[in-house]
Amino acid sequence: MDELSKQLKCRDMLQAALDELRENKPDERSETARRFAVTITELEKVLAYFSVFVVNTNFPNQEVK
Repeated sequence: MDELSKQLKCRDMLQAALDELRENKPDERSETARRFAVTITELEKVLAYFSVFVVNTNFPNQEVK
């Protein structure tokens, strides 16, 4: 597996974790729902950082889907 494929796999795993959190966040207003929301926000930041500064920095001329 080449480096780009490894990095895209990592990015996909981060996205899957984010999707799972969103799907399982409680609907009611509660402390647990708030903690889910904070965790989701932080994971969104991680995913954005990884996508921009790891994947795009190492492969700037590649079209990343």
